[in-house]
Amino acid sequence: MRFRLLFLLLCVVFCKADAQITFQKVYGSDSIEEGAFISKSDDGGYYVSGSSTEYDAQTWDGFVMKIDSSGDSLWTRIFGLPGQDDGVLAMTSTNDGGVVCLLEMDISWPIYPVMLKFDKYGNQMWTKKFGPTDIVSDMIQTADGGFAVSCLSTNFNVSIVKTDSIGGIQWISTDSINNVIITEKLRLLQTNDKGYVIASTLHSTSDDGILTIKFDSVGARQWSRLYSSPANDHCRGLIQTSDSGLLILGSAESAPYSKATLIRMNLFGDTLWTKCYTSSPNGNEYMPCGISQTSTGGYVFSAITIGSFSINKIILMATDASGHLIYSRRYGGLSDDWPRDVIVTDDGGAIISGASKSYGSQSGYSNIYLIKADSNGISGCNELNYFLYEEQTVFQVSSPSMINKPPFNTQSVTPYSCVLRSGFDFYPICYTGVDDNSVIGLLDCEFIPNPSNNSTIFIFSGETYPDDCNLEIFNVTGELIRNYSVTGKQTVISTFEFPEGTYIYRLSSGGSYIATGKLIICK
Repeated sequence: MRFRLLFLLLCVVFCKADAQITFQKVYGSDSIEEGAFISKSDDGGYYVSGSSTEYDAQTWDGFVMKIDSSGDSLWTRIFGLPGQDDGVLAMTSTNDGGVVCLLEMDISWPIYPVMLKFDKYGNQMWTKKFGPTDIVSDMIQTADGGFAVSCLSTNFNVSIVKTDSIGGIQWISTDSINNVIITEKLRLLQTNDKGYVIASTLHSTSDDGILTIKFDSVGARQWSRLYSSPANDHCRGLIQTSDSGLLILGSAESAPYSKATLIRMNLFGDTLWTKCYTSSPNGNEYMPCGISQTSTGGYVFSAITIGSFSINKIILMATDASGHLIYSRRYGGLSDDWPRDVIVTDDGGAIISGASKSYGSQSGYSNIYLIKADSNGISGCNELNYFLYEEQTVFQVSSPSMINKPPFNTQSVTPYSCVLRSGFDFYPICYTGVDDNSVIGLLDCEFIPNPSNNSTIFIFSGETYPDDCNLEIFNVTGELIRNYSVTGKQTVISTFEFPEGTYIYRLSSGGSYIATGKLIICK
């Protein structure tokens, strides 16, 4: 028995050179936080942005956080004005190593887009506000170092606002489709030919479809396409592929069910292939979100799925270049967890930004939830394989008639004044680092009972377990509360002095982490 465990641990140590950093971590306060967007920084870390109610319980503040490659927080900036929603609508890393966040001021109509620039150390460099418009959607950095913002202007006109490197407006392009409504996010990218593509959901009384519009480098429309299946189709993501084509992540919705879809096309909008992914004949992956291309030409994307007792869970899917599934994994705890964005990492893995009610805040509110998985979708804990059917689906493609509109008039507005605040607490749920030979989830173990009152028993449920190991228990802020020596198959743990709440335990043996999980104390 001991030999089997030693063999497994040695395999982890000697395969260390091929290891990838993986983790699950939660960041936040006792208020509501949601992680939305994630992008790479130029030093191997990541920027994460989203919304928080820590300083104003009635409205959303925005935040941007920088973490290192292991998920440890380097700095956080929370920003916003009292009585006003300032949640982040889009974020992009910049060529100089910094980051820009896009907000909207919506105390009352009209809406004003706001851009905030921070350097790599979290110093605020500049803010820019322009408008008015109706709905603010997306933002990218352009090849010339400037930025482009997509928005809906009066009467649901589709607009691109092109700025210079400090947010000064250079040109505005506006187009319209008569007698239709677009109210969802206008996803925006710049293509390799210096043009632009916008994709969104086009609502109609008969059938929702995915509208895609291609513009040249100065905003002149080149073509438009509408993709529609028998279901109501919604646009959830847009990327340019390595061969200069396009890929749309969508959802085919037939209430109350939904299926994740991929539409692969060339730069002229012609479809090359389409795929549909579902866990049942009806489907319940109801909101795909975030997509990124791998170095081998495949794709990773995330979605929300409805688990037992109607609890939302996170799934991560990976395909090859033709859309065939390589793996699909499900993550999360005992409450609702959901993703918002995912990117491929430099080590071939993926990192998901989202929110969790399973871990973190004891108030029952959501906190920021990051999952860093390896190239097989393994993050280290709270995960399982998730079977998906791969289906072929057919989209009807049409070319809707569009009309050029005069650009909306921007007003000269005063600079947006931003109140910067401190950052969040964070703690690890599980972590496998390249530098510490650690591995999570090697053994099956649990607390019985869990939830516990005054005492509980730590039990190894499998036949293989170490003769002695170390058990650490942390509170939700990552503070070590107790340290126990565990020997044998069962160990009685006194929790009489523990305050009521949620705790994280971590088990190690011989300097390697071998299990982690959650302990709940109810008095």
